[in-house]
Amino acid sequence: MSECEYINSCVDVLKSGDHVAIAHRNFTHHCLYIGDNTAIHFTLDGIVETDVDSIIGDNKFWVIKHADAYPPDIIVQRAKSRLRDGSKYNLIFNNCEHFCEWCCTGFAWSYQIFGSLFMGIALGSFGHILGQLSNDGGFQKYRLREK
Repeated sequence: MSECEYINSCVDVLKSGDHVAIAHRNFTHHCLYIGDNTAIHFTLDGIVETDVDSIIGDNKFWVIKHADAYPPDIIVQRAKSRLRDGSKYNLIFNNCEHFCEWCCTGFAWSYQIFGSLFMGIALGSFGHILGQLSNDGGFQKYRLREK
Protein backbone atom coordinates (compact mmCIF):
# COMPACT_ATOMS: atom_id res chain seq x y z
CA MET A 1 0.00 0.00 0.00
CA SER A 2 1.48 3.32 -0.97
CA GLU A 3 -0.99 5.66 0.71
CA CYS A 4 -0.33 6.96 4.20
CA GLU A 5 -3.20 7.56 6.60
CA TYR A 6 -2.80 10.52 8.96
CA ILE A 7 -3.91 9.93 12.54
CA ASN A 8 -4.12 12.07 15.69
CA SER A 9 -2.53 9.57 18.06
CA CYS A 10 -0.88 6.17 17.85
CA VAL A 11 -3.54 4.79 20.19
CA ASP A 12 -6.02 5.31 17.32
CA VAL A 13 -4.53 2.32 15.48
CA LEU A 14 -2.22 0.38 17.81
CA LYS A 15 -3.23 -2.54 20.01
CA SER A 16 -1.29 -4.05 22.88
CA GLY A 17 1.23 -6.57 21.53
CA ASP A 18 1.59 -4.92 18.10
CA HIS A 19 5.00 -5.10 16.41
CA VAL A 20 5.51 -1.58 15.07
CA ALA A 21 8.00 -0.62 12.35
CA ILE A 22 9.02 3.03 11.97
CA ALA A 23 10.53 4.26 8.70
CA HIS A 24 13.63 6.42 8.98
CA ARG A 25 15.70 7.64 6.05
CA ASN A 26 18.06 4.67 5.73
CA PHE A 27 16.67 2.12 8.17
CA THR A 28 13.54 0.92 9.94
CA HIS A 29 13.28 0.96 13.74
CA HIS A 30 11.11 -1.62 15.50
CA CYS A 31 9.24 -1.51 18.81
CA LEU A 32 6.47 -3.37 20.62
CA TYR A 33 3.39 -1.45 21.65
CA ILE A 34 2.33 -2.51 25.16
CA GLY A 35 -0.65 -0.19 25.66
CA ASP A 36 -1.23 3.17 27.36
CA ASN A 37 0.77 4.99 24.63
CA THR A 38 3.88 3.04 25.69
CA ALA A 39 6.29 0.84 23.73
CA ILE A 40 9.33 -1.28 24.52
CA HIS A 41 12.25 -1.16 22.13
CA PHE A 42 15.92 -2.07 21.87
CA THR A 43 18.29 0.91 21.70
CA LEU A 44 22.03 1.39 22.06
CA ASP A 45 21.27 1.84 25.79
CA GLY A 46 19.50 -1.54 26.03
CA ILE A 47 15.86 -2.59 26.09
CA VAL A 48 13.77 0.29 27.41
CA GLU A 49 10.17 1.46 27.82
CA THR A 50 9.29 4.75 26.10
CA ASP A 51 6.31 6.86 25.04
CA VAL A 52 5.38 5.48 21.60
CA ASP A 53 4.67 8.91 20.09
CA SER A 54 8.24 10.00 20.85
CA ILE A 55 9.64 6.86 19.21
CA ILE A 56 7.58 7.43 16.06
CA GLY A 57 7.94 11.21 15.88
CA ASP A 58 6.96 12.47 12.41
CA ASN A 59 7.97 9.24 10.64
CA LYS A 60 5.70 6.83 8.81
CA PHE A 61 4.95 3.62 10.70
CA TRP A 62 3.08 0.37 10.24
CA VAL A 63 2.13 -2.75 12.18
CA ILE A 64 3.85 -5.98 11.18
CA LYS A 65 1.47 -8.93 11.25
CA HIS A 66 2.90 -12.33 12.17
CA ALA A 67 0.96 -15.42 11.12
CA ASP A 68 2.67 -17.44 13.86
CA ALA A 69 2.61 -14.85 16.66
CA TYR A 70 2.00 -15.52 20.33
CA PRO A 71 -1.19 -14.00 21.79
CA PRO A 72 -0.83 -10.24 22.53
CA ASP A 73 -0.63 -10.68 26.32
CA ILE A 74 2.25 -13.17 25.94
CA ILE A 75 4.08 -10.80 23.53
CA VAL A 76 3.81 -7.99 26.09
CA GLN A 77 4.92 -10.31 28.90
CA ARG A 78 7.96 -11.43 26.85
CA ALA A 79 8.88 -7.80 26.06
CA LYS A 80 8.57 -6.72 29.70
CA SER A 81 10.69 -9.68 30.81
CA ARG A 82 13.60 -8.26 28.80
CA LEU A 83 13.50 -4.70 30.19
CA ARG A 84 16.94 -3.70 31.40
CA ASP A 85 18.17 -7.31 31.13
CA GLY A 86 21.67 -6.23 30.14
CA SER A 87 21.37 -7.26 26.49
CA LYS A 88 23.97 -5.61 24.30
CA TYR A 89 22.80 -4.06 21.03
CA ASN A 90 24.50 -5.37 17.90
CA LEU A 91 23.38 -4.03 14.52
CA ILE A 92 23.87 -7.35 12.70
CA PHE A 93 23.09 -9.99 15.33
CA ASN A 94 21.00 -8.41 18.12
CA ASN A 95 19.03 -5.33 17.11
CA CYS A 96 15.54 -3.90 17.61
CA GLU A 97 13.99 -6.12 14.95
CA HIS A 98 15.58 -9.27 16.42
CA PHE A 99 14.05 -8.27 19.77
CA CYS A 100 10.54 -7.68 18.37
CA GLU A 101 10.59 -10.86 16.27
CA TRP A 102 11.66 -12.87 19.34
CA CYS A 103 8.88 -11.35 21.47
CA CYS A 104 6.25 -12.09 18.79
CA THR A 105 7.36 -15.48 17.46
CA GLY A 106 10.12 -16.85 19.70
CA PHE A 107 12.66 -16.60 16.86
CA ALA A 108 15.11 -13.67 16.80
CA TRP A 109 15.54 -12.54 13.19
CA SER A 110 16.11 -9.32 11.26
CA TYR A 111 14.65 -9.28 7.77
CA GLN A 112 15.98 -5.75 7.36
CA ILE A 113 19.61 -6.72 8.00
CA PHE A 114 19.69 -10.05 6.23
CA GLY A 115 17.47 -8.95 3.33
CA SER A 116 19.65 -5.90 2.74
CA LEU A 117 22.86 -7.84 3.28
CA PHE A 118 22.01 -10.63 0.86
CA MET A 119 20.46 -8.32 -1.73
CA GLY A 120 23.49 -6.04 -1.37
CA ILE A 121 25.90 -8.92 -1.93
CA ALA A 122 23.94 -10.09 -4.96
CA LEU A 123 23.16 -6.71 -6.54
CA GLY A 124 25.51 -4.18 -4.94
CA SER A 125 24.18 -0.89 -3.58
CA PHE A 126 21.05 -1.19 -5.76
CA GLY A 127 20.31 -4.48 -3.96
CA HIS A 128 20.66 -2.75 -0.59
CA ILE A 129 18.05 -0.18 -1.67
CA LEU A 130 15.71 -2.96 -2.87
CA GLY A 131 16.18 -4.79 0.43
CA GLN A 132 15.20 -1.69 2.39
CA LEU A 133 12.15 -1.08 0.20
CA SER A 134 10.96 -4.65 0.60
CA ASN A 135 11.21 -4.36 4.39
CA ASP A 136 7.86 -2.54 4.64
CA GLY A 137 5.86 -5.65 3.79
CA GLY A 138 3.12 -3.73 1.98
CA PHE A 139 1.26 -2.98 5.23
CA GLN A 140 -0.98 0.07 5.76
CA LYS A 141 1.22 3.08 6.63
CA TYR A 142 0.35 5.75 9.20
CA ARG A 143 1.77 9.11 10.18
CA LEU A 144 0.92 11.36 13.11
CA ARG A 145 -0.73 14.67 12.24
CA GLU A 146 1.22 17.75 13.22
CA LYS A 147 -0.18 19.23 16.42
